[in-house]
Amino acid sequence: MIYNCYLDDSKDAKQLEMFVCAGFFGAKGDWSRFTSEWNIRLHQDGIDYFKTSEYRSEEHTSELQSLTNL
Repeated sequence: MIYNCYLDDSKDAKQLEMFVCAGFFGAKGDWSRFTSEWNIRLHQDGIDYFKTSEYRSEEHTSELQSLTNL
């Protein structure tokens, strides 16, 4: 079986106090379905791409919530 994954990390500015890594992991078929749903969701919210560090504000709360529901 073939698996795909996407990982992303987050850290404090000086990389001293916090480091977090999270992501998505799934079988190839599931990943294809997820990728399609992800891209549709981004398009619905008018987002060209997603980078967590660019969406850490109250302004984008609804967009972030909709992405977590996939």
